[in-house]
Amino acid sequence: MAPARTRPAPPLRPALAALARALLLALAAAGLAACVTTGGRQTYSLSQLTASEVAGHDDLRFFPRRQTDIVAALDWADPAALPDLPDGRFDVLALSSGGPDGSYGAGALKGLAQAGALPRYEVVTGVSTGALIAPLIFAGAHHLPLIEKMYTDGSFARLVGPPNLFTALGGASIYPGTEIPGFMAQIVDDRLLREVAAEHARGRRLLVATANLDANELVVWNMGRIAALGTPQALELFRAVLRAAIAVPGALPPVEIASANGEEAFRELHGDAGVVAYFYGDERLVPAALAGRRHGGRRVARPRLDVILHNQIEAPARPVEATTIKLAGSSVANLARTAMQLLLDDTIRRTAEAGIDMRYAFVPTDWRTVTTLDFDAAYMRATFDLGHRHALDGALWHSGPRR
Repeated sequence: MAPARTRPAPPLRPALAALARALLLALAAAGLAACVTTGGRQTYSLSQLTASEVAGHDDLRFFPRRQTDIVAALDWADPAALPDLPDGRFDVLALSSGGPDGSYGAGALKGLAQAGALPRYEVVTGVSTGALIAPLIFAGAHHLPLIEKMYTDGSFARLVGPPNLFTALGGASIYPGTEIPGFMAQIVDDRLLREVAAEHARGRRLLVATANLDANELVVWNMGRIAALGTPQALELFRAVLRAAIAVPGALPPVEIASANGEEAFRELHGDAGVVAYFYGDERLVPAALAGRRHGGRRVARPRLDVILHNQIEAPARPVEATTIKLAGSSVANLARTAMQLLLDDTIRRTAEAGIDMRYAFVPTDWRTVTTLDFDAAYMRATFDLGHRHALDGALWHSGPRR
């Protein structure tokens, strides 16, 4: 079926979005230094970062590149702490970056639920736009109407606000994003925190990734552990992590998160993890206790990782306007897609070696997509409906090496 035609984006938005993506790449490259001093914040080292505490706790996050025992980081060292498997399978869902194309995954999840094919995932991970969906789908399918509303009613375009290149030159971002904290307060309330904490207590895990922009380091937050603290400070931290998760560097304001190493206190700068990982689907999230395909004294199916990519794996050939901004934007988009392809290929290989089944979904190549920051409501509604149809028709999942 041919994709629906959508109304054009506002005149300045595609160029500004392309520029934001170019800035994102530049910031990611600049962040390779292990120590950074920015805006009067105190310098800290990678070793201080990885040994630091947040909100007085050392178990609210971990660093996958530097932590070998992720099962222990998730408090699963004791097999008795693992979640029950009502369907006889340990399922992991990884929701990727992708801006407005998060609507594809949102529609797919609704379709899976309606088809009776939505697992109760034991682990849900989210990067960028996927981080907005992850807590809601983790807490329960009763949040699907809210997910649909978020991705189809034009909310995101209002949240980022009007672009301003002049303030961007002396400030932190092109888009002000002043409405985002209020939006997070509406979505992430005490009720959601209690629901997430209850599922965490059952052994399930909700993980949201951010990038520490000071060190270009992937940080994975154990959101259920944060929710389990049950304090007003925990609620604010939960919201701050989600704000950071969607803060595209150069496009939306980064988020400061306080940490401490002994008596030394730091203010870390966090943003969208898409600059370091398009999705987080580590095979080490599957506990070794399941390697023998047994849990609770009974045989279980092979673990499975489902990855929903909010992007096209292959982009169609389209003429590119030979201007600096358009060429820079196209190049950055291609670099991001190449990084996604490499991560996907590596994850397919590593899960196969670990004895984990893997499925992945993606926006089809013939779908006419928009730029990362173009939250056009008509486009997002059409893309939501596309994901919904694919799930209902059984055409969502792909497996094996990509062709």
